[in-house]
Amino acid sequence: MARRPVEKTDAFTAGEAPHAGWFLIDDWMNFLPRQTRTIVLPHPAEHVMASIRRVVRPPHTAVDASSDWLFNGVVSNRSFSVSRKLSAYQNFLPMMNGHLEDTSLGSILFVRYRMFGSSLMFLIFSSCLIMAVGLFFLIMDSNLPYFLFSLALLAINYVVAIASFNRQVSISQRLLEGALNHFL
Repeated sequence: MARRPVEKTDAFTAGEAPHAGWFLIDDWMNFLPRQTRTIVLPHPAEHVMASIRRVVRPPHTAVDASSDWLFNGVVSNRSFSVSRKLSAYQNFLPMMNGHLEDTSLGSILFVRYRMFGSSLMFLIFSSCLIMAVGLFFLIMDSNLPYFLFSLALLAINYVVAIASFNRQVSISQRLLEGALNHFL
Protein backbone atom coordinates (compact mmCIF):
# COMPACT_ATOMS: atom_id res chain seq x y z
CA MET A 1 0.00 0.00 0.00
CA ALA A 2 1.46 3.34 -1.05
CA ARG A 3 1.99 5.90 1.67
CA ARG A 4 -0.42 8.82 1.41
CA PRO A 5 0.48 12.16 2.98
CA VAL A 6 -1.29 13.37 6.06
CA GLU A 7 -4.19 15.64 5.17
CA LYS A 8 -4.38 18.72 7.35
CA THR A 9 -7.43 20.81 8.02
CA ASP A 10 -8.05 23.41 10.65
CA ALA A 11 -11.00 22.62 12.87
CA PHE A 12 -12.74 25.05 15.13
CA THR A 13 -15.12 24.63 17.98
CA ALA A 14 -17.41 27.26 19.40
CA GLY A 15 -15.40 30.28 20.47
CA GLU A 16 -12.22 29.35 18.65
CA ALA A 17 -11.05 31.58 15.87
CA PRO A 18 -9.93 30.63 12.38
CA HIS A 19 -6.90 32.87 12.81
CA ALA A 20 -5.29 30.39 15.20
CA GLY A 21 -5.00 32.49 18.32
CA TRP A 22 -4.38 36.01 16.94
CA PHE A 23 -6.53 38.75 18.45
CA LEU A 24 -8.91 40.35 15.96
CA ILE A 25 -11.70 42.87 16.52
CA ASP A 26 -14.40 40.44 15.36
CA ASP A 27 -13.20 37.78 17.79
CA TRP A 28 -12.62 39.67 21.02
CA MET A 29 -13.94 36.83 23.18
CA ASN A 30 -11.05 34.55 22.24
CA PHE A 31 -8.06 36.43 23.59
CA LEU A 32 -6.38 33.46 25.29
CA PRO A 33 -4.04 31.54 22.99
CA ARG A 34 -5.24 28.14 21.89
CA GLN A 35 -5.54 26.26 18.63
CA THR A 36 -7.16 23.11 17.36
CA ARG A 37 -6.13 20.93 14.48
CA THR A 38 -7.78 17.98 12.75
CA ILE A 39 -5.58 15.49 10.93
CA VAL A 40 -7.18 12.89 8.66
CA LEU A 41 -5.11 9.71 8.47
CA PRO A 42 -5.54 6.73 6.12
CA HIS A 43 -4.44 4.30 8.85
CA PRO A 44 -6.33 2.55 11.65
CA ALA A 45 -6.26 4.14 15.09
CA GLU A 46 -4.09 1.34 16.56
CA HIS A 47 -1.28 2.06 14.08
CA VAL A 48 -1.49 5.79 14.65
CA MET A 49 -1.32 5.43 18.44
CA ALA A 50 1.61 3.01 18.11
CA SER A 51 3.52 5.57 16.05
CA ILE A 52 2.76 8.29 18.61
CA ARG A 53 3.98 6.02 21.44
CA ARG A 54 7.31 5.59 19.61
CA VAL A 55 8.11 9.31 19.90
CA VAL A 56 6.72 10.05 23.39
CA ARG A 57 8.81 9.61 26.53
CA PRO A 58 6.72 8.94 29.63
CA PRO A 59 7.30 11.34 32.53
CA HIS A 60 9.88 10.46 35.16
CA THR A 61 11.91 8.08 32.99
CA ALA A 62 15.64 8.10 32.49
CA VAL A 63 16.82 10.09 29.49
CA ASP A 64 18.87 8.20 26.93
CA ALA A 65 20.97 10.53 24.78
CA SER A 66 20.59 8.24 21.76
CA SER A 67 16.80 8.00 21.99
CA ASP A 68 14.66 9.37 19.20
CA TRP A 69 11.72 10.58 21.26
CA LEU A 70 10.30 13.97 20.32
CA PHE A 71 7.74 14.58 23.07
CA ASN A 72 7.29 14.23 26.84
CA GLY A 73 3.95 13.11 28.14
CA VAL A 74 1.32 10.46 28.53
CA VAL A 75 -0.26 8.30 25.84
CA SER A 76 -3.36 6.28 26.65
CA ASN A 77 -5.53 4.01 24.52
CA ARG A 78 -7.02 6.64 22.18
CA SER A 79 -5.66 9.95 23.52
CA PHE A 80 -2.47 11.69 24.53
CA SER A 81 -1.26 14.72 26.42
CA VAL A 82 2.27 15.72 25.43
CA SER A 83 4.65 18.64 25.03
CA ARG A 84 7.68 18.96 22.81
CA LYS A 85 11.09 17.80 24.06
CA LEU A 86 13.28 20.82 24.75
CA SER A 87 16.97 21.51 24.97
CA ALA A 88 16.35 25.06 26.23
CA TYR A 89 13.45 26.49 28.22
CA GLN A 90 10.58 27.97 26.17
CA ASN A 91 8.07 30.17 28.01
CA PHE A 92 5.15 29.66 25.65
CA LEU A 93 5.49 26.00 24.73
CA PRO A 94 2.05 24.47 24.03
CA MET A 95 0.54 21.44 25.70
CA MET A 96 -0.84 19.13 23.02
CA ASN A 97 -3.95 17.15 23.89
CA GLY A 98 -5.01 14.69 21.23
CA HIS A 99 -7.93 12.35 20.74
CA LEU A 100 -8.14 9.71 18.01
CA GLU A 101 -11.31 8.32 16.43
CA ASP A 102 -11.73 5.48 13.94
CA THR A 103 -13.42 6.03 10.61
CA SER A 104 -14.32 3.62 7.83
CA LEU A 105 -11.29 4.75 5.79
CA GLY A 106 -8.73 5.26 8.57
CA SER A 107 -8.81 7.59 11.53
CA ILE A 108 -9.14 11.23 12.52
CA LEU A 109 -6.79 12.84 15.03
CA PHE A 110 -8.10 15.88 16.90
CA VAL A 111 -5.30 17.90 18.51
CA ARG A 112 -5.79 20.86 20.82
CA TYR A 113 -2.88 23.17 21.59
CA ARG A 114 -3.10 25.28 24.71
CA MET A 115 -0.72 27.28 26.84
CA PHE A 116 0.68 25.72 30.01
CA GLY A 117 -0.95 27.00 33.19
CA SER A 118 2.21 28.67 34.49
CA SER A 119 2.71 30.56 31.22
CA LEU A 120 -0.92 31.60 31.18
CA MET A 121 -0.66 32.83 34.78
CA PHE A 122 2.47 34.80 33.84
CA LEU A 123 0.66 36.41 30.91
CA ILE A 124 -2.37 37.31 33.03
CA PHE A 125 -0.28 38.55 35.98
CA SER A 126 2.00 40.72 33.83
CA SER A 127 -1.02 42.14 32.00
CA CYS A 128 -2.80 42.95 35.27
CA LEU A 129 0.35 44.53 36.71
CA ILE A 130 0.88 46.72 33.64
CA MET A 131 -2.79 47.74 33.69
CA ALA A 132 -2.63 48.55 37.42
CA VAL A 133 0.41 50.77 36.89
CA GLY A 134 -1.35 52.50 34.01
CA LEU A 135 -4.48 53.08 36.07
CA PHE A 136 -2.36 54.44 38.92
CA PHE A 137 -0.84 57.00 36.56
CA LEU A 138 -4.27 57.92 35.21
CA ILE A 139 -6.20 58.12 38.49
CA MET A 140 -3.63 59.16 41.09
CA ASP A 141 -1.31 61.29 38.98
CA SER A 142 -3.66 62.35 36.14
CA ASN A 143 -0.86 61.59 33.73
CA LEU A 144 -2.45 60.55 30.43
CA PRO A 145 0.83 60.00 28.50
CA TYR A 146 2.06 57.49 31.09
CA PHE A 147 -1.31 55.72 31.01
CA LEU A 148 -1.17 55.51 27.21
CA PHE A 149 2.41 54.24 27.43
CA SER A 150 1.19 51.52 29.82
CA LEU A 151 -1.54 50.53 27.36
CA ALA A 152 1.05 50.33 24.57
CA LEU A 153 3.25 48.19 26.81
CA LEU A 154 0.26 45.95 27.56
CA ALA A 155 -0.42 45.50 23.84
CA ILE A 156 3.24 44.72 23.11
CA ASN A 157 3.35 42.18 25.96
CA TYR A 158 0.26 40.43 24.58
CA VAL A 159 1.41 40.44 20.94
CA VAL A 160 4.84 39.04 21.85
CA ALA A 161 3.24 36.29 23.98
CA ILE A 162 0.79 35.29 21.23
CA ALA A 163 3.50 35.36 18.55
CA SER A 164 5.78 33.19 20.70
CA PHE A 165 2.98 30.73 21.41
CA ASN A 166 2.04 30.51 17.72
CA ARG A 167 5.68 29.93 16.77
CA GLN A 168 5.97 27.09 19.29
CA VAL A 169 2.67 25.59 18.08
CA SER A 170 3.96 25.63 14.52
CA ILE A 171 7.14 23.78 15.53
CA SER A 172 5.16 21.23 17.54
CA GLN A 173 2.72 20.67 14.66
CA ARG A 174 5.57 20.03 12.22
CA LEU A 175 7.17 17.53 14.60
CA LEU A 176 3.90 15.66 15.20
CA GLU A 177 3.02 15.53 11.50
CA GLY A 178 6.58 14.49 10.63
CA ALA A 179 6.44 11.67 13.17
CA LEU A 180 3.09 10.51 11.83
CA ASN A 181 4.33 10.56 8.23
CA HIS A 182 7.59 8.81 9.16
CA PHE A 183 6.18 5.95 11.20
CA LEU A 184 2.99 5.28 9.26
